[in-house]
Amino acid sequence: PCRHPKSSYMLRIGDVDNSMREKNEREMNVDLLIKHPGYTGNPEFDYDIALLRVKPDRLGYIKFHDTVQPACLPDRDLVPLPGTACHISGWGSIGAYDPPKNLMAAKVPLIDHARCNQLYLNRITQRMLCAGYEAGGIDSCQGDSGGPLVCSINGTYVLLGATSWGEGCAQPGAPGVYANVKNLREWIDQTIASYP
Repeated sequence: PCRHPKSSYMLRIGDVDNSMREKNEREMNVDLLIKHPGYTGNPEFDYDIALLRVKPDRLGYIKFHDTVQPACLPDRDLVPLPGTACHISGWGSIGAYDPPKNLMAAKVPLIDHARCNQLYLNRITQRMLCAGYEAGGIDSCQGDSGGPLVCSINGTYVLLGATSWGEGCAQPGAPGVYANVKNLREWIDQTIASYP
C-alpha cells in the first residue's frame, strides 16, 4: 500500500463554523495514511479510499460529543436499498468554488447501481455507489472529497460511502459517486489488522 509521511497530514474534528475556533474543535496529527493499492486516480477513481491513523495529542485520542460522532462500518452482507435516505456533509463549494462558512449537510437517496452505471456510461464499478437526485439540485461538490455518506440502517448510522467524484455539482443526470465502503471492507479490515 502507498504510505505517506506521518507529518504531512492533519485531521480537524468538531469544526462546524469555519470562522471561529469552537470548544470541541481539535486538530490532530495523522500518524499514518494508507491509500488503497488499486487506486489509479483520474479519470477512473476506482478504489478511491484511504485509511488514516491519528496520533494522540495532549487530550488523548478522538473523543465523541455532540459535534463528533462515530458511524459504523457496514456489514459485508448488507444490501442497501435504492431510495434509502442518507446524509452527506462537508466543506465543499456551494457556488462558483465558494467555500461555506458552516459545515454543510444534505439528505440524498441511494441510486440503483445499474441505473447509475447507465447515467455514467458504464464507468461505475462495484467499488462505487451513487447517491443524489437525477433531477440534480443537491449533491456533494469540490472540496467534499473523502467526506461521509452515512445512512441510518435499523437505527444505527453506517458509513456506506466516501465522497469520490461526479460530473459537476448537483447537475441533472449526474448524481454523486462514492467509494463503496461495504465492497472495500475486506481491504479495510486487513489493513487495520496489519497496522495495530
